[in-house]
Amino acid sequence: MRGLRRVTPVSLDEETRDTPNEGDHRVQVVQTFDGFVRENGRGLVGLAYTLSGSRSVAEDLAQDALLAAYRRWDEVSQLDDPGAWVRRVVANRAVSQIRRRVSEAKASGG
Repeated sequence: MRGLRRVTPVSLDEETRDTPNEGDHRVQVVQTFDGFVRENGRGLVGLAYTLSGSRSVAEDLAQDALLAAYRRWDEVSQLDDPGAWVRRVVANRAVSQIRRRVSEAKASGG
């Protein structure tokens, strides 16, 4: 997996930040999934709304993306930017949904 760094888990109340380590090395502190959702949930729904134009669809897209992240959190949390991975999932699912609607419209003669 590209972009992995050494990480140190933190409690729910700690934020993601770079902290000094021995020498000039820096260690990325990884937040818990709950902290990630608190910090990024509204932005994910906003992105999904921008892509879908529907509040209810946006909430579903964001929830689906967060579920995908939760299932792979051990991997996702190790990435340089877990938020980018989840935003990409939102975008991919929004595009898939649009393609599905277009395909269904063509199939029904619309």
